[in-house]
Amino acid sequence: MKIEKQINILINKLNHFYPHFKPKTHRDPLDELILTLLSQNTNDSLSFEAFRCLKSRFKSWDEVAKASTLKIENTIRIGGLAPTKAKRIKGVLRTVSEKNKSEDHYKNGSPYHLDFLKKTDMDEAHKFLTSIKGIGEKTAACVLLFSLQKPAFPIDTHVYRILVRQGIIPSKMPVEKAHGFMLDLIEPDERYRFHVNLITYGREVCHARNPECEKCIIIDSCLYFHNR
Repeated sequence: MKIEKQINILINKLNHFYPHFKPKTHRDPLDELILTLLSQNTNDSLSFEAFRCLKSRFKSWDEVAKASTLKIENTIRIGGLAPTKAKRIKGVLRTVSEKNKSEDHYKNGSPYHLDFLKKTDMDEAHKFLTSIKGIGEKTAACVLLFSLQKPAFPIDTHVYRILVRQGIIPSKMPVEKAHGFMLDLIEPDERYRFHVNLITYGREVCHARNPECEKCIIIDSCLYFHNR
């Protein structure tokens, strides 16, 4: 079976399994970038709480940029890896500020925003985001898809696990490389829903440990199941 045909079958099965799809509210792109950065190597509840603490303690990204790394670190500690993430947040804000100041792009007098990416094509926006230290393919793709409404395809641990088990992503392909690989195989208008459906399916059925194969709707094409 050609890989494109297999992907279409997966898309149709998951759309049928999850018939009620509603895209989430678009978050400000800089907010989305920082939130996704905080989500690295932790679960959603802890990363959202760290983000809430950050937004509660500081009135704006200008204030975060002026705060000490230690103060940011203490604020986001609940999300894990606070020292590393605090430095990355400072670096993100510095890079964004330098970019906007160099091109005289201000929003309400502040250089801390990513609104300029709304006017760029996906490749250019992706290039800028991944040029920021600590921002990889998944984080950039989340900002592109969820905030900038560009047809990216973020690959988190759930998406990667299922697509490897299905034999779509080669098992030895690094997740960073898999982003570009999958873009060539999925139609742009299918990417958002397919991404969300895969994450939901990974949480509910195709777990990392003890997947519930007895209730799986895509087991026929699952290499992981047939090779066990």
